[in-house]
Amino acid sequence: MRVCVLNGFDSEEMTVAQERKLEQELEVLNQKGDTVDYFKLRDRKIAYCLGCWDCWLKTPGECRIKDEQEDILKSFVKTDHLVFVSNVRLGFVTATLKKTMDRLIPNFLPYIRVYQNEFHHYPRYEKTPILHTRLIVDHTVERDEIDLIEDYFKRVALNFGSDLKSFKIIDGKGEEDYEFADM
Repeated sequence: MRVCVLNGFDSEEMTVAQERKLEQELEVLNQKGDTVDYFKLRDRKIAYCLGCWDCWLKTPGECRIKDEQEDILKSFVKTDHLVFVSNVRLGFVTATLKKTMDRLIPNFLPYIRVYQNEFHHYPRYEKTPILHTRLIVDHTVERDEIDLIEDYFKRVALNFGSDLKSFKIIDGKGEEDYEFADM
């Protein structure tokens, strides 16, 4: 199995416990013999999508922007599981992760189909990865923000023609199943 991890945590403030939790998950995969492509997005030069549609019309499947997104696009094509990691900024995932996600568009075709009673783009390749999300939160994050983000990733999975297999919340101590103070 091949796994691609897009770590969109946008600052060096990722705590030791949070980093350890993520590394433990990746180590389990490595021990099972899985291939893991790990991308720490904050250390990469990735531009925002220009919305030019060249990846659909002029150079199908290939973005006109030549930056450090190219190997992420190649990994996406080969991967079985795609893991999004992000802290929550202003009620949503980081801009670092969002711009990388926007730049995945070359992996889809400009043509529209009816998929699960909605209009969606065709995937460019036969298989699309199963999606997973790891949100790292602190005491300022509210339940309705998490619900919005979870709904967003369910929509992303639907647009990919895939499934959102897991959506985990990790607090500042690296613990899952974060308990919200207002609940």
